[in-house]
Amino acid sequence: MMVDQYVSRFCKDANKLCSRKKDVMKKFRAFFEQNLQYPLPKELERFLKGVYSKRSDFVHKGLLGTGEAGGIQFGFKSEKVDKLDSEKRYFEKLVNAALLEWLARL
Repeated sequence: MMVDQYVSRFCKDANKLCSRKKDVMKKFRAFFEQNLQYPLPKELERFLKGVYSKRSDFVHKGLLGTGEAGGIQFGFKSEKVDKLDSEKRYFEKLVNAALLEWLARL
């Protein structure tokens, strides 16, 4: 669903080229820009950046029990878990809208 596009492969953190760098966040945002609205409203852009950041946190740190969504929740409800649930529902709506637009253009 995301077109293959050129990425810089430059890692500013390491200050060098990195063959594993894929600029996935840019592709993630571009998918929503191409299928919802361009440019994205600032509020929506911030939300998507936050969603992607939480995904990265979970993938890179969460399973180790660190980060905002760290570890398995074991059914415990907290304000943080409720907020994540709310964000997940909103994100699902955005994904559904973008997918329908993407499918309509096929």
